[in-house]
Amino acid sequence: MTVEGCVNKTIILSFIVLGGAMISWTYAYTFSGLLMVMAILGFATAMFTIWKPQYSNISAPLYAVFEGLFLGAISFLFNSMFPGIVMQAVMLTLGVLFLMLFLFSHFGLFFISQPHMLYYAMLYYAMLCSVLLRFVLLGSALRRFALLCS
Repeated sequence: MTVEGCVNKTIILSFIVLGGAMISWTYAYTFSGLLMVMAILGFATAMFTIWKPQYSNISAPLYAVFEGLFLGAISFLFNSMFPGIVMQAVMLTLGVLFLMLFLFSHFGLFFISQPHMLYYAMLYYAMLCSVLLRFVLLGSALRRFALLCS
């Protein structure tokens, strides 16, 4: 697959996810009861795509639809709890996605060779551990603050 093919497929699948999210956001009260069903169907489709990559031309768009439906419904729930947070997250995510696709396709940046894969995997693992540790520490601090305020 060429770089242009990869970028084009990423853009097409991203628009499918956005379309599914808009549908489930519009009909959120219908889809909110089906959150777990959509999550399980998306996971099953992802596993099928991993084990049978020759069928990815069918299963990848199907996964994008399930993921979009799930993300739209759960985003509606989060937006009802914290108004405005979803729009910020969506705009930042799309901005980063299209910026990275632009840099990857036009300048050839971010080429990962075989010797660097272990380095990048360790870097991403360290970042994940750092974020999870912050959530744990911040969560305990917020609970203590909530107890003090009550």
